[in-house]
Amino acid sequence: MTRPNKRKKHTTRSEEDVMIQIDDDVDDINFEDPSVLNDISDLFFFCKQQINSRFISTLVYMSLRHFGHSWRETDDFMKEIGAMTAKTSKKWAHVLVNSDLDEFTTDERGGKRGDSFWDNYRDLELEAKDLFLQNVQKKNHLLRL
Repeated sequence: MTRPNKRKKHTTRSEEDVMIQIDDDVDDINFEDPSVLNDISDLFFFCKQQINSRFISTLVYMSLRHFGHSWRETDDFMKEIGAMTAKTSKKWAHVLVNSDLDEFTTDERGGKRGDSFWDNYRDLELEAKDLFLQNVQKKNHLLRL
């Protein structure tokens, strides 16, 4: 009788030790509940702040289409969560699939070259916006009279 390989024996033992029971402490999620859509939208907004929205929108578009959702369903869902439209995401998916990753990730819009005045003086920007809104409200009030 041959002895089992130590590496194989170790792997088998560690796999048995790390049994994950997914269903124990997790409640079911009703993904059709409108409140879940708000959570998805919040998560998407957070992801847009962290990375380029083109990447995450294209990922969502390609995933939904991969799982058989229609173009209209995909477009409606993407609009609801604040993603790019399905039309735009389809164009970027085409670039990703038919070109290469470098072309997909290249951003040729120039980007931000330096801090603007408002970047350096945030409090002044807020005061200017408040003053503008007050003047607009005064003007609207005078027009009603």
